[in-house]
Formats: sequence, C-alpha cells, structure tokens
Amino acid sequence: MVLHSILLHSIVRWLDFVGMIVLVGGIVFRYLVFQPGLTASDLAKEEMDSLGKKTERYNRAVIAISFLLLIMTLLVDFVLRSQMISKRPLFELPSIFYVILFKTHFGWVWMIKFILLVSLGMIGWQKRPLRGISLGLSGLFCLTYTLSGHAANRSDFSPDVLADWFHLLAVSAWIGGLIQMRLLMPRLLISLNDETAHRLLTRMLGRFSTLAGICVGILIPAGVLSVRLRGVTLDSLTETPYGRILAVKLLVVLPVLGLGALSRYYILPNLRSIKPPFLGNLLLSFLRNIGRILRLDSPGRNKRIKVFLVSSIQSQFFLFITVEFLLAMGVLLFAAILTQTPPPHQMGP
Repeated sequence: MVLHSILLHSIVRWLDFVGMIVLVGGIVFRYLVFQPGLTASDLAKEEMDSLGKKTERYNRAVIAISFLLLIMTLLVDFVLRSQMISKRPLFELPSIFYVILFKTHFGWVWMIKFILLVSLGMIGWQKRPLRGISLGLSGLFCLTYTLSGHAANRSDFSPDVLADWFHLLAVSAWIGGLIQMRLLMPRLLISLNDETAHRLLTRMLGRFSTLAGICVGILIPAGVLSVRLRGVTLDSLTETPYGRILAVKLLVVLPVLGLGALSRYYILPNLRSIKPPFLGNLLLSFLRNIGRILRLDSPGRNKRIKVFLVSSIQSQFFLFITVEFLLAMGVLLFAAILTQTPPPHQMGP
C-alpha cells in the first residue's frame, strides 16, 4: 500500500514538473531566445510575419496544454496531500478542504500556486503579453514548488529553499528551452529556404546555448548546496533510499550534459562556419572529385553539396536534442520520486 501511494504521488509530481517546465521554460525561451534571435536573423518582413503567426499559434497551444496539465495535477495533488495530512479516507476529505486550504502551510502555498498559474495563463494568452510580468510570475511560480517540498521543512526562505529555487529556475529554463528547440524550430524551418533556415537555426542555437550554459553554471552549485543541506554524503548515496535514487538521477544527468556540450561545441561551430563535421570533409572531397571526373563540377553543384552537408548537421542536432529531451524526462521522473523520499537529514539515526 505504501509503495502504491509513493508511485501514485511520484507520477502526479512528475506530470506536475513536466507541465511547469513546459510553461515556464516556454516563457523564458520566448523572451530570452526566440524573439531576440528572430530579430537578429535579418529576415524579410513577409517571413517575419509568417513565422510570427506560426509561433503565436504554437505558443497558445503550449500554454493551453501545460495549463490544463497543471490544473489537473494541482487538483489531484491537493486531494492526495489532504489525505496524507488528515489520514482520512477519500470520501471524508471534502469536509476538511477548508481547514487544509486556510489552516496549513501547504494550503496557502497551494492557493498561491493556483493564482499564479491562472495569472500566467491569462497573460500568456494575450497577443502581446508583458515580458517583465511574465518572467517575474514564472519565477514566483517556481518558488511555490520549493516552498512545498523538502527544502521548506526547515523554514521558508532558508538557504535550502533558496538553493532549491535557483536550481529549479535553471532547470526550467534549460529543459523548457530544450523542448521548445525540439518542437518549435522544425515547424518554423520547414517553411523557409535552406539559407534562411540555416541562418535562423544558427541564431537560435547560439542564444539558447548561451542560456543553457548560464543555467548549468547555476544549477550545479545550487544542486550541490541543496543536497549537502539535506545531509547527503558519499556514503548516503549507497546506504539510503534517497541517496540511491539521487545517484541514479545523476547518472542520467551526465549524458544530458554531454549532449548539450556536443550541441554547443560541435554542432554550433559547424553551423556558423558551414563546415561539414566528422567525415564530412572526406565526403565533400569525394563528391567533388566524382563531379570533376564526370565533368559535372560547377559552383552551383558545389553549393548544393554544401547545403546537403549543412542539412546533415541540422539532422544531427535534432537527433541530439531528441535524445537529450528523452533523458531529461527521465531526470524529472527521478526528481519526482525524490520528492516522495525522505532525505538523510529527516531520517532517524
């Protein structure tokens, strides 16, 4: 029965994390990556208008889906947490909902989270939402997660809470932006010619790589501080349930970081220089030699060969971020399980 309850809570929490990261990461990506990157790409007015309309439809769909997912997980989480707090059967819970909402720390945080979610949904649905307000509300929305987790067991706004908050902000911006790069960019690139698509992707990847680098620089020290404040040691990584789950999570995080590094230090430089990667130089030389032998060599043909190779770089990039995205979903699952597992400092001797 205990295992069943932990599994149910973990699944709900995982869906909650996914919805939050899609929503918050989408907002961060929109204002800090996409809009500046689109402006810097020097596209024609017709292309800008077309991409703007497609992006607007996409953003509305993302907001609607993440909003509905978060509303569902908020309601289910409220029922499950109410049952856990009161120790009462499900059919008796409606009679104590008022007490849970207004007489408990969890209830107040839950109501604030609900209000922030509704506000984000309303502002995000506008055609010209306010950038500063959207980003500010997103940060406060992330804060409610730390105020209702392990970090808040000591006190609100303790070093543990602040470390957790910065960690969550960085993860939301990074993984949320990764999701946008994987789902939004192919929709936009397919309608552009090769040269314009290459220029737009290079701009977007450059800005996103910078953002991701900043996020990694924040989440690593914040994560280390957070686990240290929870009493995690090298011994506890193998001797406690929390430590073992954390160790598995870290093992999944490593290839995510590795793929991100490949995108930044391999894919992006090749896109910027339009140089074929790995065996690309040999392939380009081989195709050119075949062209010369068959007397088919020409500037136009060489350009088409280069476009083909650039296309292969883009394909590798989308393959990398697809795998990175799937691994990131696994990281979020383990993070959800950790929220239902007592850390070492809460366990008895």
